[in-house]
Amino acid sequence: MSFRALFIATCCLALSWAIGVNSATAQPAAKADKMVRVTYPVADLVVPIPGSPGPDKSEVLVEKLMQVITRSVAKNSWEQVGGEGTVQYFPMGMALVIHQRQSVHEEIARLLADLRRLQDVQVSVEMRLVNVAPAMAKHLLLDMSEHGRPVRDISDVKRELVDRFVTMDEKQVAAILRLAQTDETAIITQAPKVTMFQGQKVVLRSTHDGLDAGKALAVEGFHCDLQSVIDADKLVRLSLNLQHPAKSARTFLIAPDRTLVWNVGTMTEGRRLFVLATPRVLVVEQEERVFKGEVRGGAEEQSAPEAWPKRQLRDPKERAIEYRLRQPISFTFKEVPLRQALEDLTIQSGVQMVPDIRALENAKVDLECPISISVDDIDLKSALNLLLNKVELTYVIENQVLTITTREKGRRWPRVTYPIGDLLKSAALVNGDAKKEEMIAGTLKDLIENTVAKTSWESMGGSATIQYFPMGKAIVVTQLQEAHEEIALLLASLRKLYEVSVEVETRFVKMAPGSAKQWRELIAEAGRGLDRNESPKPRTFASISDIQLFMLLESAQGDRATEIVQAPKSTLLNGQRGGMAMKQNTINWGCQVQPVVTPDRRNVRLDLSIEHVMNDVTKSIKHTTSAAKQFVVADGRTLVWDLGETVERQHLFVVITPRIRVQPQEERIFMGELERIPGR
Repeated sequence: MSFRALFIATCCLALSWAIGVNSATAQPAAKADKMVRVTYPVADLVVPIPGSPGPDKSEVLVEKLMQVITRSVAKNSWEQVGGEGTVQYFPMGMALVIHQRQSVHEEIARLLADLRRLQDVQVSVEMRLVNVAPAMAKHLLLDMSEHGRPVRDISDVKRELVDRFVTMDEKQVAAILRLAQTDETAIITQAPKVTMFQGQKVVLRSTHDGLDAGKALAVEGFHCDLQSVIDADKLVRLSLNLQHPAKSARTFLIAPDRTLVWNVGTMTEGRRLFVLATPRVLVVEQEERVFKGEVRGGAEEQSAPEAWPKRQLRDPKERAIEYRLRQPISFTFKEVPLRQALEDLTIQSGVQMVPDIRALENAKVDLECPISISVDDIDLKSALNLLLNKVELTYVIENQVLTITTREKGRRWPRVTYPIGDLLKSAALVNGDAKKEEMIAGTLKDLIENTVAKTSWESMGGSATIQYFPMGKAIVVTQLQEAHEEIALLLASLRKLYEVSVEVETRFVKMAPGSAKQWRELIAEAGRGLDRNESPKPRTFASISDIQLFMLLESAQGDRATEIVQAPKSTLLNGQRGGMAMKQNTINWGCQVQPVVTPDRRNVRLDLSIEHVMNDVTKSIKHTTSAAKQFVVADGRTLVWDLGETVERQHLFVVITPRIRVQPQEERIFMGELERIPGR
């Protein structure tokens, strides 16, 4: 009897010891994820950048930021949906006070770091003004034509000056400045260096006490608005809106560290002004900032997390795995064990594939089960999906390898911040209204929700979320890994749409009836073009080749009464509407054009609106000739359009040559980082 009592007592002691050990081990885990209150300074995220398009009030951005946090991080743990987490904004210190579990705080800190990283990239613009005599201007123009590289102009405003622009490297710029300094009357002014955030607009002006106090200024009262946006292919989209000495606004695509040389035009006494602008991309490293204070929870005092882990860029080896998954592969397995198939693929593809032994054992998956499959020249990603679907497995990229695991364990919901500022700017240019960026961002969100994993979004009852944050012009997406890949490809394909632009060269010709008759005969021989808006009495028009255009212009120049006005070349994005205005004595020419490239990229649909205004000063009367039509012109061919007679019995012709330009984007933003991604 005593032995039995001793045995029972021993069991009780062992049981109590086991309970104590379990409670001791569970207590630190529970304590590690207790509710913690942390104060996050967010002034840099909610105070609007002066000159940036978007909300002007910080209260609007605070609401946006709080919405992004509560909808993207542990969305079911917040007070408004029945959870314990709370978020409050303290306006005096411009800080968010968040009461949440420590694991959630780590995700919040990473999200804020991602949003701040969007502001790490800035553009520094260095500008020089060169004012030279007419003789020196000819030498500078010759140097520009010989050594300059053409630059894309994607302006969307009317042009009133015939100007030229190229880009040069540092050595070429130094040479052109040395050449300008040989002119004793040359005035060269160095403007202060300006550093801007993405999309920020700044004003650069000179006064008597401005750019070069106490010395002669290149231009008195010089006034220019600057705005810069970095494209996905790391080109700087630099907008210059010159107010003085002449009004001209242009938007250029410039490679960083190259210098734009812009011949603005003629000033007083025939002198010429050249503007040299050099954009440089600056990357500012910003550490995550969290106020560290004491937090009281009940009767117990607990300190906030000392430091949040720094958010690093994705591992280069993992990015290399993503790249190799998109490369084609061919293999054939016939009754080969799964383990052997993975080893063979590791050798053939160069991607290390490691099975998750514990997860496979728990799912009762045998690595020795035979596999039969044959694929030929398909992406490694698709081949792996076909192979693993046979045994209901999947893969994840982690720890610099490709881990083969079960579908349940492989389902992850990473949060990714996608910068979309370049897409918003391009779409706003095409739509003709830069103030519609917020609406375009909403359209982009709807597009993603309706085309990528449609049933997984919160609006359809799923768990995935997508939020737009206007301060950094980015969308924050919480989704499955495979859906993120589709989103990245979708954004890449949208960016490819803006690679296509159309260079339009326009000439206005006015000639006497005799010369006009010759033109009409040549046009009739060339054959008619395709008019989309056929009218009962169509004017004469034709699509001609370069040789036929040369013959036409040569015949026109034989008549001294013929006037040919060459408009500046303009480059427009596909679908963008642009205009130009030319003035010649008492005559004004105006042209509005919208080019649309056909899907095969062989033809351009031109929507043209032409206006010719002749001012009769003696009678104070304006005689206007206008016409609007839509044509389809082959790439590189020239449209010649007869507008008819003026009141002076002179004939008007418009000669327009569209040329399709494709600017390939080699590097794209993939999951917040630069990565090669093929568009679709």
